[in-house]
Parts: sequence; C-alpha cells; structure tokens
Amino acid sequence: MAETAASSGHSATNPLLKPLQAQDNDVVKGDDRDSMPRGHKSHVASEPDISAVRRFLILATLAAVITAVDLTSFGAFFTTVALSKNANGGADYHMAVGAVFTMLQAGCVLSAPFVTRDLPYIGSKYMMALSIATMGAVQVIFAFVDRIADWRVFLVYCYIIRAIQGVGYSGVSISTSSYITQLYPNNVGFVNGFMFTFTYVGHAAGMFLGGVLFEAGGFPAPFLLSGPAMLCCAVAVMVVIVDIGGEVDADGDISEKHISVRVILRQPWIWVLMVTVALSPVPYSGIESVLGLHMRSVFGSRAISVGGVLSTKIAVGALSCPVIGYALDLGYSAHVSVFVSFLLTGTACLLLGPASFLHLGSSLWLVFLSVIPMAVGHTAMTVSSIYAMTQHLQRVGVGSAVQVRVAIAGISRVCQSSGYGLGPLLTTPLVALLDFRTTWTVYGLIYLALGVVFAVLSCLYSVRHGHSAHKRTSDSLAASDSPGAVMAAANVSAGSRSVATENIPLNPR
Repeated sequence: MAETAASSGHSATNPLLKPLQAQDNDVVKGDDRDSMPRGHKSHVASEPDISAVRRFLILATLAAVITAVDLTSFGAFFTTVALSKNANGGADYHMAVGAVFTMLQAGCVLSAPFVTRDLPYIGSKYMMALSIATMGAVQVIFAFVDRIADWRVFLVYCYIIRAIQGVGYSGVSISTSSYITQLYPNNVGFVNGFMFTFTYVGHAAGMFLGGVLFEAGGFPAPFLLSGPAMLCCAVAVMVVIVDIGGEVDADGDISEKHISVRVILRQPWIWVLMVTVALSPVPYSGIESVLGLHMRSVFGSRAISVGGVLSTKIAVGALSCPVIGYALDLGYSAHVSVFVSFLLTGTACLLLGPASFLHLGSSLWLVFLSVIPMAVGHTAMTVSSIYAMTQHLQRVGVGSAVQVRVAIAGISRVCQSSGYGLGPLLTTPLVALLDFRTTWTVYGLIYLALGVVFAVLSCLYSVRHGHSAHKRTSDSLAASDSPGAVMAAANVSAGSRSVATENIPLNPR
C-alpha cells in the first residue's frame, strides 16, 4: 500500500516522468501469459523504465518541432516563387498555387483511416520512423523542384510532394498519440497538450527560418536543412525509442487490433464532436490568408507587424495547450470547455472586425487583443472535443482504452485537417465578396450560435446517458439480490481474490 501511494503521488506531481503501465483489468505482464487460459486475449505491457520514457518524450518533442518546421518553412516564399513561373497567370493560376498548401490536408484526410487501421500491425515505433523518413525524403526532393521551368509540371510535382507529406504527417501524429496513450493513460490530456505546444513552436519557427534560409541560400536551402534533419530523426526513433508491445492472444497471434471506423461512426455524439473539431481551426487558419492585406491597407503595417500578430496567436495557443489538457485530466468537464471555447472564438471574431454594433473603431491593439481568445478558443475546442470523444467511446464500451484512443487520433486528424484546409478556402472569398469587418462579424455570430446549440445538445446528452447509467446501476443491484448472484459470490476463492488484487491499477485516479 505504501509503495502504491508513493507511486500515485509521484505521478500526480510529475506526470511526464511517471507513466502508468497497467491501466485496465485486462493488462497482464508478458511473463504471465502461460498462466492464462488458452485463447485468452490480453494486453502485453513491456513496462519501459523511466529512462526509456524520458528518451521517448525528448525525441517526440524534437520530432514535433522538426515536423512542423518541415511543413511550414516554405510558406514564407513559395507563393512568390510559384507566381514567378507564370507571370501572366490570372486568378485561376493563383488558386492553383494556393491549392498546393491544401494538398497537405488532403493527404492527411485520405491517409488517416488507413494509418489507424494498420498501425497495430506495423507498430507505433516503426510507423513513426517510416512516416518521419518519408517526410524527410520528399522534403529533399522538394529542394530541386524549382529547377522545373514549365509551371504545369512544377505544380504537379508540388501537389504530389505535399500530398505525400500529408500522409507522413498523419502517420507521425497518430503513432505519437498511440505511444502517449499507452505510456500516460491517466495524463493523456496534459501530455497531448504538451506535445501540441512544441508543434506550435515548430510552426512559429518554420516561417521565420524558411524566410531567413531562402534569403541566404535560395529556394533549396530550407528544404536541404529540414529534410536531412527529418531523416536523422527517423534513425534516432529506430535506435532510441523502445517498442512497448501490443495486443496479442495466448498463442502470440495478432487479433482484434483495431476498431472499425464504422462502429465508431454509429455513435451520434461522435458526429457532433467531429464537426466541432472540424470547425475549430476555420477562423484560426482563415485569419492567416487575409490579415496581412487588411493590416497593410488599413494601418499601413509592415510585414514584421503582421508576423507579430500571427506569432502572438501561435504563442498563446502553445501556452494554453498543456494547461487545458491538465485541467481535463483533473476532471473538469470537456463539454463545458467546448461550450466556452465557442464563446471565446465568437467573441474574438467580433472584436477582430470589429463588429459595427460594438461601436469600436479599427485599431491595431484590438487586432492583437482579438487573436488571444481566438487561440485559446481553438486550442480548448480541439483538445476538449478529442477528450470528449475518448470519454464517450469508453463509456459505451467500444474497445479497450488503447484501441479507442488510437482510433480517435485518426478520426481527429481527418477532422482537423479538413478544418485547416477549409479556413482559407472560406475566408478569402468571403472577404472579397463582402469585406473584412462583415466577414468576421458573420463568423462571430455563427460561432456564438453554435455554442448555444452545443450547450443544448450537451445537456440532452448528459440527461440521456445519466439515465442510462442509473438504469444499469439499478439492474446490477437487482441482479446482485438474485439467488444465482448470491451463489456466485459464495464461490469466490482466495485465488481469485489475489488475481483481482493483481489487476488493480497502479495509480487509480
């Protein structure tokens, strides 16, 4: 008991360094498989030591930063280079160049279901290494695309490379989530938020480093730096990270390693949360496509001021990620967090305009102020919705905890990628059709209304599932009073009590 208490206290005070190896009653050590009945399915935990956990955490955060830099480093100069390939290109060519950015999201959306399905067979370690190596290899190829003179062939190669990068990014994010799920089952929210922080750091650094390297060494420089760095990171994953095993049966055969997406999509509440995850990045990513032109035309701002606003947005999102995740791990309601995030996002959009009914004049400080609640709202909506998905599937008993979280990682990646791609595609034509102020006023009113709709649906969900839980409790109590249940209870032996004691989680929350 004393050791258990000490372990629990250490995990609570240092969640990054004290993972939980046994989380479910069906978790047994690999050495205990011979004592299990033939055909019994169990989860084999190799129980990595603290040094292995530290190595994973350091390497995973490094991979998050390098991956984000890899994906964003070309954003500072690619449009200029691409437009120079066809100086007489009209609006259609501009749209074709902009589609290069969305191909990353398309690759993520199309590949995530397959990555989720095949991850248990390939293994998290090998999936992570393969995905990082793929991204690094195509990044090196990207360095030489500028030598293609024909703009049509140039765009085709760019589309293919960005789509492959999207496939790799999907594999990296889902395999990392799988590792976090198995190493930190009681601190998934905090550790995922911690990883999101470093992803934001990479996004912020990527744009800056890409511009500096482009000015210093031309088009190939950013790619020839980030590409080999990704390849080295893939080698480090193979050498440093420990494979922590998977679900096998008593004969060592792989079986029931993933949950069918169809089973998950039969849950209506999952659809509500999927829409929420997809809506979360729309204003957050849409602002990047229109803010620069607005600030230059209205305030005469230079590029450094525009970068300062966008960097503030990224920094606030990075800082809020682990805080929100830790609050969810402590037991705060994910549904309430989603509702508040809708209100924050709606308020931020109204301030960004600013909406005419607020009677506020356009000012630079108001633009800076508005991106703060927008970043917090985006982060809270994404992290809380994913957390709520996991809670719902575990509540209704769809698969084990590891299976559920790996499946949710794939589904959420599809939704997030869709939202990030949808943001610029919606915002840019809306600003051209209406104007900047009207567009963000419309966004603000829509998100406030969506917050109210989500609150109503959440209350109905709580009432329904609260009633279902009460009914299951009443049925179990009635069954416990039956003669059969009394006879079964009388047959419990000392051996079975010892097995039950073995299966108690090491760090119950």
